[in-house]
Amino acid sequence: MGLNASDILLLFELFNETALKEIDDLISEAVEKLGRILEIKKTAVLLKERGVYRSLGQWGFKSTVDLKEFAEKPSVGRFVYSFSGKTEGLIFFETGKRITEREKMILKMAARRIEEIVALRQRELELIKNIFDAVPVGMFLIRNGRFWVVNSHFEKISGYDLEELYEKEALEIVFPKDRPLLKYIVERMLKGLSPHPCEFRIVTKEGRIKWVEGQAVHLVHRGNKMVLGSLMDLAHREKYVQKLERIKSRDPLTGLYNRASFESQLDYLGKKGKYPISIIVADFNGLKEINDSMGFQEGDRLLTAFAGLLKKILPSSAFLARVGDDEFAALLPQVDEGTGLEMVSRLRMAVEKYNDHSNSIPMKIAFGLSTAQNKGELLGDSFKKAEEPMTKEKICCGLSFKSKTVDALLTALSEHDCYAEQHSRRMQHLCFFLGDRVGLSPKQKVDLALLAQVHDVGKVGISDRIILKEGPLTTEEWEIMRLHPEKGCRIAMAAPELADIAHLILKHHERWDGKGYPLKLKKEEIPLECRILSIVDAFDAMTSDRPYRKSMSPERALEEIRRCAGSQFDPEMAEIFVKNISEDDLDPYLNDS
Repeated sequence: MGLNASDILLLFELFNETALKEIDDLISEAVEKLGRILEIKKTAVLLKERGVYRSLGQWGFKSTVDLKEFAEKPSVGRFVYSFSGKTEGLIFFETGKRITEREKMILKMAARRIEEIVALRQRELELIKNIFDAVPVGMFLIRNGRFWVVNSHFEKISGYDLEELYEKEALEIVFPKDRPLLKYIVERMLKGLSPHPCEFRIVTKEGRIKWVEGQAVHLVHRGNKMVLGSLMDLAHREKYVQKLERIKSRDPLTGLYNRASFESQLDYLGKKGKYPISIIVADFNGLKEINDSMGFQEGDRLLTAFAGLLKKILPSSAFLARVGDDEFAALLPQVDEGTGLEMVSRLRMAVEKYNDHSNSIPMKIAFGLSTAQNKGELLGDSFKKAEEPMTKEKICCGLSFKSKTVDALLTALSEHDCYAEQHSRRMQHLCFFLGDRVGLSPKQKVDLALLAQVHDVGKVGISDRIILKEGPLTTEEWEIMRLHPEKGCRIAMAAPELADIAHLILKHHERWDGKGYPLKLKKEEIPLECRILSIVDAFDAMTSDRPYRKSMSPERALEEIRRCAGSQFDPEMAEIFVKNISEDDLDPYLNDS
């Protein structure tokens, strides 16, 4: 029952070849470009693994040398950079001449970039290890006849850990009498013949002889002869088969049965079940909106929590299944309609109790129930009947759900960003001030006030690591941060009370000169409310303390607004703001900051 050759080869191609090749090519490209610019003769990138430095790449060396020792020898034309992140390693360049301060600065910047690429490569390798460990059989990778990588299942089967197996001759753990068989199989692989599963014995670390089944494929990767294979303890074959059957029949997120298993059980009970049989169906309201605005992690958390309630409230005889992305069903043999209604009532109470004790998105579930009294009633029809009242309930409670979701999101934003609440309050004050000066209509003033409060609601979908970072954001982090207007727009579209300003939330980071985001609108293409908000938002940001910088004075901030008029800001709005703002207008704002 081991993985076959094509399965193993697919695994290798899936999580190894393409990604690492692209990353290694990036390193080579960076080194070669730098070499042409600064006439670098020798370069090496070293990684420290298991306490030993090994070469990730070297350029300009004609023979094998101890690169670590070579790098540490003092030389006028040598520049050495040690990694500063979690990955241990170093990079060195040699030019053959004295390196100027300017060249040192360039080399340091280049080395940092190479370090970033190497770190990315290491994350890919970590992903490989995680996938390797996720495979429910022993997996091994042999390079040039020696173990290079094994997963945790292989360690368990053999008794050896990776540190003990690393660079160990692979045949050493094979029972001596079975080694000729393994050598013969390897020879067949080298000739291109298709390998077959093979049963043989290994000697564990404790000296026990254990029968296993192995399967392998031959590969050539970066000039290294490699063997990728699987190993299964035959004593656990039956358990493995049962585990595979369980995986096939279960929903991986909740652990409940999946749709296929539900339909199979529905058919079985319809023919041989004991009647009456009740069916409870349950459907999440607003799961898509939660996933879009908060991310799938939040939606998955709610689904898992509800699955837990089903297991807790319903009897052990219930067949529980997740039959759709947001739909659950329970088959209840020998449960009449009255008892089924009592169970639905207990489930509703459990959901309410969960929501009362949860500070996050509320769980809103629509329920349906149908009961088949005897074999003459098809269970499939009963399932459809149960869905009808559930669908009506889902529609009826939709608006209420969305309103509560928005309230929860605003609370989440305040918890997510400790500056958000005060920022919104100050923004509202200054938006009222500027709105009055430019003669906004009552409807525009209401929209602007609401926009000031919720314009950043999309940030609830951004990682705390980025929102609360004490320092400037990286390019990658900025790209993620710039998604918040679109996320906020989707949240607003899901809530009737915010739908009218959804387009304003989307456009609140546009610039007068067209260099804003996400739509790159310019001048009057940008709604007036957004042009006002951008000035107020910038003023508030400049005059408020942040972990990575101190605030500037209101006077200096106003000078900056004036300087950026016509580029970042609407020049007319900027002029009105700067000329008309007074100490009285700023008092509530400054006292609150």
